[in-house]
Amino acid sequence: MLSSQAVRVAGLGRRRKHHDPRHGAGGERRPEGPEAAGRGRGARVRALGLGPGAAVAGDSRGRPLPAPVARALQKIMHDAVGFRSTLTGKNFTMEWYELFQLGNCTFPHLRPEMNAPFWCNQGAACFFEGIDDIHWKENGTLVLVATISGSTFNEMAKWVKQDNETGIYYETWTVQASPERGAETWFESYDCSKFVLRTYKKLAELGAEFKKVETNYTRIFLYSGEPTYLGNETSVFGPTGNKTLALAIKKFYYPFKPHSSTKEFLLSILQIFDAVIVHREFYLFYNFEYWLLPMKFPFIKITYEEIPLPKRNKTHSGL
Repeated sequence: MLSSQAVRVAGLGRRRKHHDPRHGAGGERRPEGPEAAGRGRGARVRALGLGPGAAVAGDSRGRPLPAPVARALQKIMHDAVGFRSTLTGKNFTMEWYELFQLGNCTFPHLRPEMNAPFWCNQGAACFFEGIDDIHWKENGTLVLVATISGSTFNEMAKWVKQDNETGIYYETWTVQASPERGAETWFESYDCSKFVLRTYKKLAELGAEFKKVETNYTRIFLYSGEPTYLGNETSVFGPTGNKTLALAIKKFYYPFKPHSSTKEFLLSILQIFDAVIVHREFYLFYNFEYWLLPMKFPFIKITYEEIPLPKRNKTHSGL
């Protein structure tokens, strides 16, 4: 835990190359949580904004997804938050990661022995000592966004633990009715950038005052008419489920699997184009439920946009 002295918070900015967290999931040692930072005497903590970096699109064995999908996913940048104790000089990185790579979180595995698609779409916050300054500076940005007290950091740490236990799924897509400003949002993404935004919001609620710096985030959109609810895994794929619908969902996801031959790869591109562009259908798995999206032009889009830092809650005396 940190004492009531100050902590500097930094934004780790846009990075174009995927860089896995030093402590993650999938067999690696998990961190002990934000409370592990700066045990003993604390200090002022500087918060650093660690901005976006491109993620890997592939399966757990590193095989690539179809090129159009891979190219789209590889343009998504990664965001994180860094901390520096002004007393000890130690740095820490906090980021929210897909636990089984972005491709696995976005599309399921189809297994012959299982009727339902198998999803590996979990996400979690990772907190570890150190900031890869060279990587962030060469591939993105590292900028000071706020200075907070040790007590504020500790309150944030409690919130991170709660947030980490509440939102356990990773969601790549933001689904909107159109690209127009103010268009209906059917589904919000749940990814690294949203975790950073939630963290900044919580720090503002705790009294943090952010500097006037520009922070930008990438978002990947699907555009559709009003979605139709289809059910969960049990109601669709269970013993009394809808066999016709179950088959349609598995048929839709099949082209997104990794490929081992050029022929399979080219066939998958045609199948994806036929489903999404010609027939204008996309089956979305969101928070353990299936939805049918009636797709609309321009179908998919990746944006890079500024989202202002939140304003301080002046009534909070946490600093």
